[in-house]
Amino acid sequence: MANSVPEYPCWRVRGCYNCINHQFQSKLCHWCGIDRYCHQAGYRKNPCLPTQDIYNPQETCDSVLRKYDNYDPELAHLMANISALAYSDNPRPCMKNLLSNTDFVLHEIISQPCDYGRSIHADCFAIILYSRKKRLIVISYRGVSDIKKLDSWLTSLGEPNQPSVIGGKIQSDFWKVSQMLYPCIKASVVELLRGQFGNFDVILTGHSLGGVMASIDSARMVKDKLVKSDKLALYTYGMPKIGDEQYALQHDKLVSSWRVVHYKDCIVHFPSCPQQGPRTCLNQPYHHRTEVFYEYSMAGPKKHYEICSTNNDSRCSFRVFDLLSNDLSECQNFHGNYFDIPVALYCHIHQEKFHAATQLNLITGNDGSCMRYHVLEEITTTPLTKACCCVYYQCSLLMILPFALLFERI
Repeated sequence: MANSVPEYPCWRVRGCYNCINHQFQSKLCHWCGIDRYCHQAGYRKNPCLPTQDIYNPQETCDSVLRKYDNYDPELAHLMANISALAYSDNPRPCMKNLLSNTDFVLHEIISQPCDYGRSIHADCFAIILYSRKKRLIVISYRGVSDIKKLDSWLTSLGEPNQPSVIGGKIQSDFWKVSQMLYPCIKASVVELLRGQFGNFDVILTGHSLGGVMASIDSARMVKDKLVKSDKLALYTYGMPKIGDEQYALQHDKLVSSWRVVHYKDCIVHFPSCPQQGPRTCLNQPYHHRTEVFYEYSMAGPKKHYEICSTNNDSRCSFRVFDLLSNDLSECQNFHGNYFDIPVALYCHIHQEKFHAATQLNLITGNDGSCMRYHVLEEITTTPLTKACCCVYYQCSLLMILPFALLFERI
């Protein structure tokens, strides 16, 4: 009698080799390298595209993995530092501390006054850097540092209601904010990739709501065919939920994404599901992949992380979150600190005595749209610059530029 294939479902099979050599209901199981799970053929929650699935025993199990489909903790640490730079109106002096051992160059600053909603008024702000050694372009987005207003706003949001360009729905407020900068981001990326940086990879990053903007733009760039899926990655820190389950699953297929979560950072759980459970969010706010959960410390020898297996994995950050007894001060501590740096405050805390202002050239923005500033050269300024501006590093770009040029002439 011929040996029969065991009749148990694909999801019970562990490992790529075992998966692609297993059948269920006369169909070969499919291995997805993105979530590292064995799926039944046609399973709609499989985050891999049909071309990314492995189901032929003759294939190599690693043959269709995208370049950034494996988590890199050193790259995550680097991107967290670059996320901190986006909170400074003048990032270049802070780069000397956060990127001291790299060849990253600040290429462009993009800004637009915008309204996040719920009395959160701030500049939508992003910076673009590149590294020739790493052959990498990085786009970093600013978040919102006022966690009390942020928490109040996020808890008020309900079911995602804005159709997304990649499918599914996202929060309409998030979409409006992302629209503020995307035209300028797109123009800058096109110029870089069509110029001398044509073979460079692109990584988008951001902390808090900066992660939201980075996430939306990352999928949109792949959808718009600006960057190929295997040449792009997303690293976010303390990012809220953006859209519904359909949006999350479509995002999984387009982007190699790593959502880093620091222990009891409560912001990542908002907007929350009314049912308060990770598996009851079919049409409610839902995370895309992949959560990387750091419990307790993110620095030193005790640093430990877990790569979570599902989008809203109950075994990761969800298990330490209690919606009803949410401690905002504890949440603020973990939300504000990633890889042992206060992300939103680092550049303001570590400003040097003699500040180096940055000379900027306005490329576009005279029509009221987003403003692109090409970064030129440093200008050595005196402490008087800080005194004149009062809160120099909290001023808008439109205030910084005239003062920088004024002291250049003195």
